[in-house]
Amino acid sequence: MTRHSYHVSRLTFILLCMLMSVSTMATEPDERDQQIAEIMELSGASHAFDQMPAIMQTMLQQQPPPLSPKELESFSRVMTAAFSPEKMHIAMKDYLTAHYEPRRFSEFLAMLQRPLVKRMTALEQTTTDPEDMMQLMQQANVFMASVPNERLTVLRDIDNATETSEAMLDLQVQSFQSFVQAINPVLPEPQRMPASQMEEISRQMREQGLYPMRQQMLVQLAWTYRAASDKDLNGYLKIYRSLIGQWSKDIMKASTLAVFGSATQAISEQIRQKIVRDHGA
Repeated sequence: MTRHSYHVSRLTFILLCMLMSVSTMATEPDERDQQIAEIMELSGASHAFDQMPAIMQTMLQQQPPPLSPKELESFSRVMTAAFSPEKMHIAMKDYLTAHYEPRRFSEFLAMLQRPLVKRMTALEQTTTDPEDMMQLMQQANVFMASVPNERLTVLRDIDNATETSEAMLDLQVQSFQSFVQAINPVLPEPQRMPASQMEEISRQMREQGLYPMRQQMLVQLAWTYRAASDKDLNGYLKIYRSLIGQWSKDIMKASTLAVFGSATQAISEQIRQKIVRDHGA
């Protein structure tokens, strides 16, 4: 498991783990906005956004693009600005506002307030800590050997019900394409990636990436919920498999892709306006 893929999957996992139940209707804009704000806070989305500047810096340090020091510094500033917590918060809020449904959002909020979901969300947030991440990377093989097969089966079922692995793969492909399009203008002509090559790599990522992604997610789920009881895991799975659980899966996946799409689009625009201009000066 690479640090890059762990960081990306961690954020996506947090954002996709939110579920719902039954509550009251909400139709007024003020109440709608309050509901969305509470959903983002209780779901852990806001907490995840707060981690993004540090994650972006770590990714650039560990896997820097082939740029000169000056260009790399500019690119780092652009990425950090695009993935600022404020901008990501606004992007998700805008998406949820545009797709607001009073009944379902009320169910969503009521579910997030349930004791079981609060416990699981708290576990998800704990694993965004860098020290916890390093511990997982160091102990993954030994840890997984200690997890009973019955528990692994439930964790696989949770992943299948939420389609989290598929969502993370979609996110990786989208991010890859966006960053290639962003960085290409800065690279020397021989190093630029043709559109045909980018599409071929994207196709290979989709065809070859799902199985390893599921294996990675199994490790991540097992680690994240290591303090959860089997009863809690089965209860969580039941929620995910419900009609409203399936609806939540779809809207959280779509909103997450929208957030990252907004950020990578901002990166492309900033590179065209700043880095490319300086590069050609």
